[in-house]
Amino acid sequence: MSEIYGLAPRLDHYSCMVDLLGRSGHLNDAYEMIKRMPMEPNSGVWGALLCACRVFGNTELGKEVAERLIDLEPLDSRNYIMLSNMYSAAGMWKEALEVRTLMKERDLIRTPGCSFIEHRNEIHGFVVGNQSPPESKKVYKRLELGRTDWEDSSSWFCS
Repeated sequence: MSEIYGLAPRLDHYSCMVDLLGRSGHLNDAYEMIKRMPMEPNSGVWGALLCACRVFGNTELGKEVAERLIDLEPLDSRNYIMLSNMYSAAGMWKEALEVRTLMKERDLIRTPGCSFIEHRNEIHGFVVGNQSPPESKKVYKRLELGRTDWEDSSSWFCS
């Protein structure tokens, strides 16, 4: 990239390369690339490697990477959750509990996932675990039945 096209790699280029190496299981190569970067790696770079560590069950490297991420973003609960989930998947229950305890001590909460759908020019939001909006029950029922043909459902949303 530099030699042929005269382009200097930016952080997002490194993040993509770490992600590619990580997804293909080359965690140590990805880590070595990070250590050789000419600039400080950001959370995107470290996050790509942490995700790969979780997928491939490398808790030793994952712990080190998570610590770097937590140093960079001490208030981002995603980093703690990823580390805790990695420990849980490895059967390291004590360590997982320690991470969750640390989150509690720092008053960090997990942000629930949400989805949005549009029906008749109206946006409807759904938060994981919250079935209180009146249309939620109708949507969940329809999904349970495997129905996704939203266009022919003229009366299932409350307006």
